[in-house]
Amino acid sequence: SFTGVATAQDACGSATVTFSDLVTTNCGGTRVIARTWTATDACGNSTNCVQTITVRDTTPPSLVCPPSVTLDCPAITATNATGVATAQDACGSTTLTYSDQVVTNCGGTRVIARTWTAMDSCGNSTNCVQTITVRDITKPVITCPPNVTLDCPVSDASTNVTGVATATDACSTPVLTFSDSVQTNCGGTRVVSRTWTATDACGNNVSCVQTITVRDITRPVITCPPNVTLECPATTTTNVTGVATATEAA
Repeated sequence: SFTGVATAQDACGSATVTFSDLVTTNCGGTRVIARTWTATDACGNSTNCVQTITVRDTTPPSLVCPPSVTLDCPAITATNATGVATAQDACGSTTLTYSDQVVTNCGGTRVIARTWTAMDSCGNSTNCVQTITVRDITKPVITCPPNVTLDCPVSDASTNVTGVATATDACSTPVLTFSDSVQTNCGGTRVVSRTWTATDACGNNVSCVQTITVRDITRPVITCPPNVTLECPATTTTNVTGVATATEAA
């Protein structure tokens, strides 16, 4: 009913119409059918004609991309983590492939445009794009050096004496900086609040505070003037009997 039926006439009576097919298969479900029609009359006389039926495939497969995803760095971006496209074709099987175009950003972050391609056996193809975003919103992990107490005098409270913070980050190497807030007390004593900050390549940062206390618990060193013996009447003021001397570490 789709390809039609041959018609035949005979001068002496009715004719019987039959056909036979010669099929040449091509890609997928396509083929070329040479359909030979034969009309035979009641006396056995016959004649032929050939109808060519071509089954072609010019329709690309249908393709559905996996949904776009946003992953936190570090991230696995293989298809078993981000999903696989699905494809269907009316005439046969399809082959799925993909290619990635990567735009790198700060640290280990990036945006991947994953182009999926479905191709059928006849070379018809269709594409779709899945976007995979790898972001970094996680702060580094920081560990401050321990609080320290130093005895006055302290000429060096630098980090090679008081220690350095350590930091790690999942996506990049963090940069360590510090700033000091100093509260001065008696003599040369003070309390230093050293704020350490770790900043990753994407600007995420975290801080911790180390306290450095400079104290004075050492007594001064004093030297009395020598003992003296005076004849009465005598002047015993310090300008006659002498003055003690003292030294202090700070």
